[in-house]
Amino acid sequence: MDSQFINRDISWLSFNGRVLEEAAATSVPIKNRILFLAIFSSNLDEFYRVRIPILLSEYQNVASKKDQTLFHQVQHIISEQLEEFGQIIAQLREELEQIGVTWVYDHEIPKNVLLDVRQYFLAELIGLIQIIPLRSNSDTLLLENNGLYLYVNLQSLFGKKQSVILRIPALETKRLVNFYDGKRDYVIFIDDIIRANLDYLFPEKKIEKCFSFKLTRNAELSFPNIFMENIPEEMEKIISGRNLGDATRVLFEEGMPSEILKKIIQYFGLDEALTVQGGKYHHLSQLFTFPSLKGTTLDEYKKRLAVSVPIEHEAPILPQLKDKDILIHTPYHDYTPVIRFFAEASVHPEVTEIFMTIYRVAEKSKILNSLINAAHNGKKVTVMVELKARFDEKNNINWAKKMKSAGITLIYSSPAYKVHAKCAFIKFKGRGASKYLGLLATGNFNENTAEVYTDHILMTSDQSLLLDLKRVFKNFPINNVDFAKKAASVKFDELLIAPFNLKQRLIQLINYEINQANSGKKAEIILKMNGLEEQEMIMKLYEAANAGVQVKLLIRGICCLLPSKESGNQNIQVRRIVDRYLEHGRIFYFYHGESEKVYMGSADWMNRNLHKRVEIVFPINNQVLKRELLHLLQLQLQDTSQARILVNGSWIKLDQKDKFLNSQQEIYEFLQGQSDTIYNA
Repeated sequence: MDSQFINRDISWLSFNGRVLEEAAATSVPIKNRILFLAIFSSNLDEFYRVRIPILLSEYQNVASKKDQTLFHQVQHIISEQLEEFGQIIAQLREELEQIGVTWVYDHEIPKNVLLDVRQYFLAELIGLIQIIPLRSNSDTLLLENNGLYLYVNLQSLFGKKQSVILRIPALETKRLVNFYDGKRDYVIFIDDIIRANLDYLFPEKKIEKCFSFKLTRNAELSFPNIFMENIPEEMEKIISGRNLGDATRVLFEEGMPSEILKKIIQYFGLDEALTVQGGKYHHLSQLFTFPSLKGTTLDEYKKRLAVSVPIEHEAPILPQLKDKDILIHTPYHDYTPVIRFFAEASVHPEVTEIFMTIYRVAEKSKILNSLINAAHNGKKVTVMVELKARFDEKNNINWAKKMKSAGITLIYSSPAYKVHAKCAFIKFKGRGASKYLGLLATGNFNENTAEVYTDHILMTSDQSLLLDLKRVFKNFPINNVDFAKKAASVKFDELLIAPFNLKQRLIQLINYEINQANSGKKAEIILKMNGLEEQEMIMKLYEAANAGVQVKLLIRGICCLLPSKESGNQNIQVRRIVDRYLEHGRIFYFYHGESEKVYMGSADWMNRNLHKRVEIVFPINNQVLKRELLHLLQLQLQDTSQARILVNGSWIKLDQKDKFLNSQQEIYEFLQGQSDTIYNA
């Protein structure tokens, strides 16, 4: 570890370790602990698909002991976390057993439900199972990325042996199924249902051995350096290549004989992949779909009723935005006003144009259906679509095709940049200088993730902000090679745009606080984001702290900054909060000589966000909303329940002796208790 920076991969894995901590906490309801296990598994799968190929390449190609030590350190951390993962599952199974739920995990299926299991196999599974015979004279077959497989050794009545691979249809149907015998629930993996019915698939053959395994491939996609005329169609071809990516990991069941593992590697050409021993079940991100139970109700968090957004709900929302800004905090606030914004715009007789960026949207997006409806109603609709949103490419391509068919103008990003900004605005006719209304957000316009991600959406009629936003759409048809040259000449009055003026402006804001501190005046910076990696920005924060600026950071995930008294950074505090909702909002606060600058936006301080993405960070000009955001930040800085503080590279649980405070609960209660008049100041 560099004395000034924490390695990004070690920091990333520490976040996943924090997720495991929640899964192990007996104070968290069982169903939610299972969901934390799903999050852990999903994160680890992505790590193997995205980061391991890079680390493995560095390990194999660089003769540096430092690089080799890092690779082994990463492997060691993952191994320890996986061992803890198994222990947590064992504990959860015991707790479920006590409330009438048998989670069949690495055990025989109980006899009293075998008949129901057989019927389910015949009715739901048998038609989805792919059987791949392993023949010595066969062309090499391709195993799909993240696919789940069973290796089966068979022997006929005449002694002839055969090996086959079965593909488990985990994407086509439910991974876990519940069977109820009138007294007890039995939750069973379809993997085990298939194993229990191999005799039906292979009649008159003896099942000698059966082992599970999974293949992970490099998920990074390479894009041509020129704009493609038919980009959705070309992107589909590129995405299909994800299953052709280099194999990075073969995850195999404990107990699989070395000769079988070797046979799989040789037959499918997986020599370059890491071989990792795991449990019997893989791809446990599918625990997200842990089934509903009949005989018992798992102790879950009571569903919090969404706080009503301070608007007149029985009246149209668009006219209300002419008089005041509205700040929505998901998931505490009801997301309906955002959906209504687009729905009303699609039919409003004075709305002539709608502009929007999309990065990740719901598969059945009400918002995009409203845009299609707007186009059908004769309105000009322009959408900046990011087709390279990792693992959401297919969904975005499908929506792009639908929108194009409806007559919507689509703008695609260049291969060099992703459009990660989250913004939209509408134009009215006949309103003179006040003809725009808009939304600027820290998170995606996605009604599904809005239920679990803490984000912030500014609904505004601030014309200076919206005129800047208009310049974004006017000057960033970035499907051409002149994007960088053209965009560099565009000037913005209010918005901070990456990769152009965002970093420079942030440095100016930090420098202002440094100058204040050097003059003996109060200087303070509070930053909340998902990731902090970019080294120049980290060095700037060190400089600020050493000058006497109080730097308070809320970093959910990767944090490469290393505060320590030894390095003179005692003025920096770093906290991480992991709780029921996923902290996702980005807020940047600068004391600025009592004038208090507050910004929000889509950008983390990562290399990719500041240099390789189009990001929009916007100021909060309304003084009441500034105070509201600062209050939310202060609540999180006081959290003693879910927060962990970074001390010399380790995340330490806070002492709760003096005060217990859960910031998510406090934020919910604060917003619930607000009066509508707060927004009228």
